Amino acid sequence: MGKRVSIIDRYGVLEHELELTWKIYEFALKAYHHADYLFINAGEKEMKIIAKSNSLRYLRVVCARTCVLEISKLITKGQNNHYSFWNLVQRIRNERFVGNIKVTNKVLSEIENILEKNGANINKFIVIRDKLIAHDDFDNYQIPRPILGDLLPILEMTYNILCKLCVVQYDKVCPPEPKNLGGMDIEFILNFEGKV
Repeated sequence: MGKRVSIIDRYGVLEHELELTWKIYEFALKAYHHADYLFINAGEKEMKIIAKSNSLRYLRVVCARTCVLEISKLITKGQNNHYSFWNLVQRIRNERFVGNIKVTNKVLSEIENILEKNGANINKFIVIRDKLIAHDDFDNYQIPRPILGDLLPILEMTYNILCKLCVVQYDKVCPPEPKNLGGMDIEFILNFEGKV
């Protein structure tokens, strides 16, 4: 007797997918804020500390990479890219979710238009992602500071798409959009570094 396959295994629950997609976005956003702070927005005194600390220099690269890799899950095409907005749109259109789907074809077309309109930013982002994957050095000169500026429009686009989906599906307001803010407790990290 063959294994029974649940309808949820075969199709999926849109609310669950959207919740996981929000988690990916929030993880990427937090990593972005940390990288942005460690590369650009730390004060002069803190920048001197960062320059002398292997852990902090390594951490800022890890944060930048994390942001890029997490967001790439959402905006790049490909069948294996489960959480991609491109795939999500197709799966909703092809009725691959169970339950009450409130997302209309009009909303799906708007999302596709947003992705296509941001094609140049997405292509630039893919080049950044490929460079980051190809280099391991923790000083990583493949992460010039302008990269963080290039990431913000992608994060904003991701937020706008998620809001559009969530407002329609759940009838609720989304969390605040991404902004260039955030700070880090560098003293805490240095104290932790000394204990390792």
